Amino acid sequence: MMKHYQKDYDGSLTILNATNEKMKDAVIKSISKGFAAAVANENAAEYAGTPYEYIYINRFNALNYYEKANSRRCFP
Repeated sequence: MMKHYQKDYDGSLTILNATNEKMKDAVIKSISKGFAAAVANENAAEYAGTPYEYIYINRFNALNYYEKANSRRCFP
């Protein structure tokens, strides 16, 4: 989000999209590790994120795409 506020929209998109993919992977892995975490150790599960984090990532991605398109119109 700092990249977004620094007007580095491409950098922000790169980081947020990579984060989104890692969160999706963590959800898939958490299903298989959920049993191990319940039985043996809570630390075995990866952090999959909260619904609010998914919303913020998507919201900032939308703002990044909007700002990128808007800046191209103003400064050809």
